[in-house]
Amino acid sequence: MNKKIIFLIIFITANIYLYCEEFAEIKIFNNLTHTEQISKYTNGGFIEFLLNYSNGYGGMWAQEICDRGFDYIPLGSNQHKYWNYWYDTNKHTDFVKYIDGGYNEYGKYSIEISGDGNVESGIYQKIYINDSISHDFYIYIKNKNAVGTAKLVLFDSLMLQRVFEKELDISNSEWTKISFEIPALYNHYSVNFAITYKGLGAVEIDEVSLIPTNNELGLRKEYADLFRIWKPSIIRYPGGGFADLKNTFWSDAIRPIDKRIAPHFDQTGHLQRMDMGIDEFVKICKYFEIEPFFVINFSHSIEDAINWIEYCNGDSTTTFGRIRTNNGNPASYNVKYWEIGNEQYIYGMANYIDKYLEFYKSIKKYDSTLKLISDGNSWNNTFDTLVSAAYNEHDIYGFHPCGGINQDSFNNDEKTYLSVVSGKYTERKIKEYEEKIKNYYPKLKLASTEWWSSYGTIKNDHWLYDSISRNHAIEAALWNAAEYLLYIRNPHLIELAARTIGLGMIKQGINKNGKKVIWATPSLYAIAIASNHRGNYIIKNEVNCNTFHLYELDNWVDITPYLDVTTSISNDSLFISVINRHPKESINTNILLDIETNGTKGKIYEISSNHFLDNNNVENPNNILPIEKEWIISNNYIFPKHSFTILAIPIKGISNLLENNDQENKNNILIYPNPIINAFTIQFDTGTFIHSIEMFNIIGEKVFEKNIDQYKNNITINDIMLQNGIYQVKIDCLTNTFSKNIIITN
Repeated sequence: MNKKIIFLIIFITANIYLYCEEFAEIKIFNNLTHTEQISKYTNGGFIEFLLNYSNGYGGMWAQEICDRGFDYIPLGSNQHKYWNYWYDTNKHTDFVKYIDGGYNEYGKYSIEISGDGNVESGIYQKIYINDSISHDFYIYIKNKNAVGTAKLVLFDSLMLQRVFEKELDISNSEWTKISFEIPALYNHYSVNFAITYKGLGAVEIDEVSLIPTNNELGLRKEYADLFRIWKPSIIRYPGGGFADLKNTFWSDAIRPIDKRIAPHFDQTGHLQRMDMGIDEFVKICKYFEIEPFFVINFSHSIEDAINWIEYCNGDSTTTFGRIRTNNGNPASYNVKYWEIGNEQYIYGMANYIDKYLEFYKSIKKYDSTLKLISDGNSWNNTFDTLVSAAYNEHDIYGFHPCGGINQDSFNNDEKTYLSVVSGKYTERKIKEYEEKIKNYYPKLKLASTEWWSSYGTIKNDHWLYDSISRNHAIEAALWNAAEYLLYIRNPHLIELAARTIGLGMIKQGINKNGKKVIWATPSLYAIAIASNHRGNYIIKNEVNCNTFHLYELDNWVDITPYLDVTTSISNDSLFISVINRHPKESINTNILLDIETNGTKGKIYEISSNHFLDNNNVENPNNILPIEKEWIISNNYIFPKHSFTILAIPIKGISNLLENNDQENKNNILIYPNPIINAFTIQFDTGTFIHSIEMFNIIGEKVFEKNIDQYKNNITINDIMLQNGIYQVKIDCLTNTFSKNIIITN
């Protein structure tokens, strides 16, 4: 064969593959799948007191100082973990020491700095600051026969240059709060924050604070801005194993902020101080119009739990309601959701059930209107064990599903991707729960009170530290979007869902320039567009597209369609939410609507990228952002590869949708005139999507055909050039096929 011909064949074949395109069809019906409205609490959050998610250099609470009460000295050590002692050149170590007590009697230690009048000594730690924002500083200080000068000093990161310093008033022998504003320090992203003293005698210091002035009620500005994008409707607090620690008391978190108990540390060794306590958390929730949701400490007494409820909900005449009022919060918080314990199934259901029932009965006796949530497990049979034992002493069954993949290394990116985005595990569990609820527990609801995506094994802690970039990529975003859409597709079951704010959602890090960066992953943006652009009801759809399966990689992966489609409707809008799981191809999709649109323009909300492993990271935090654009409404859309898209379409209204829900054959059809000469009109009671019109003679031969593919209330067929006689008119609609007989007379 001629080499040129061979080359031409290869070139054509390659280009056919390059430009090949998947095809699909979505049919959307004017019928509800469930009469229940989607719960507004399906888009919730969960504050995990772990790592730096709540406290620390990039946590939600806008405090730049770690261990600000000087309370944490590791076992076996003689010095604070987070503070460095700064001695003079002769190493006079006795100039800086920790002592018991301090301004905060609920803390452990304070710092005493002394001197000989010749050298400057002190205590310091490296912190990361926003160089364009001023900071509010305060410290409690006490003179102990001091004759000298105490200062706040901000050194550069190498401790070579003083970029800011200010003298502190040490004239008072009683504890005194010193506060002032530090101006923005341009081009300084990290500094060494030091409290120093030079002189005779000593000063004692405790409870130091440094907060950026752009905080909002103590919430870090970056989080506040992301909350405005995400718009969570409910937030669970406090989270993780921290919620059930024996030495974690809610009452510790309602004292004045500088009088709170010494911080506890989590399983990773990070300090968790309750500066964002009960009152601070509720104020933040009210500020952002978020419903607060608390986790009761299961290791404490039932009486302690009821006291907490009374503090939140009792009026000012109750014992604990009066304490709340004295704390400056006279109005009841009206917290209605309370979860009893956190992941107690780890220790076995037998240890949980009896005490859970005691909690449930006692709390319901105190206030029967509260919604109590049990803490179950989606990984084994705790549903049957717990729910059957509780039976009617059960409002909501909570569970904690997770996505991603349990591996530390990934040999086949595409197969791993498909395994992750298939995401069928939670769907199977909900179907299993649904059958049991329908048959045995008709009043029970479900709550995904803690859900997240993670990568890596427990052995290497990759999942815990969220160190694998796939969890910050489009791949994870598609799983997260699918999980959220799964919850709203089951409004008859799902009462609320709370996405972990830390793992795979909001990240923090230090970039190559040494600057602190806080950013959102594509998962947050995907959940935000899914939750902010949806209807109140789920309506029926039918999807025809290609599928995939990966049994050799993951036994949990079923045959999975490339398109995951959820359709919801409000009074004036239809929302078509589509995940294209295909790793390589866009999908050219025909969209058939059995709903009358209003106008010609809609909106597209979409998140996608060139590769499914593209991510947002510390060097490029805005690499992937959602887009919003106007759309000229069409019955066709090409969904990009590995993308999440919402098509928002204005419609004429759904006031009769509930009434029509179970009446698919309700539409009456009138054909007139009849008999006809050469034209007739088909009139429907209500609008419908018409595929085609066909006519058949009395022996069944097709004599006329016309494709319509439009939503119509009526349609006129002209120029019927047929012989006199009786004919059958077949009208093929999206939801039904109708037949009528007509007579033609010429």
